Amino acid sequence: MDIYLYVIIAVSYVMMMHMVVGVEKNFTYWLHLLCFVFGWWIGSYMDSYITGLVVAISFHLLLTSSAFG
Repeated sequence: MDIYLYVIIAVSYVMMMHMVVGVEKNFTYWLHLLCFVFGWWIGSYMDSYITGLVVAISFHLLLTSSAFG
């Protein structure tokens, strides 16, 4: 997986979560972006964007879950 595919999947995931599922709860686009920039950093550090994508999606789902309010 290269960076272009990572960006396409990340943008698709964020748009799906925001529009279809309806993640509102004061979770702004900046926090969406922060999750996936963090995932990109992890992916580039570990030389595996798949791992970075899994970390970013997990981080995003953790922050958007109802466990935090």
